[in-house]
Amino acid sequence: MYADYDEYKDTMGKRGLKNNNQQLTSLIKNIYKVLISRGMKGCYLYCRNPELREYLEGQLKRIMAE
Repeated sequence: MYADYDEYKDTMGKRGLKNNNQQLTSLIKNIYKVLISRGMKGCYLYCRNPELREYLEGQLKRIMAE
């Protein structure tokens, strides 16, 4: 699964990544990792994409088990 360049709205962040879906996907995953791990009083995520929701739930369960 790769990020959709047209759906990613950060115009400065996606510069130069139009033809590099793998790098764009890696960038977005890193952004979410930082946001989720830095929440001091909690963090709420809303996922429109069911596959992304399942992925994030699995990752959070893995992190919480460590």
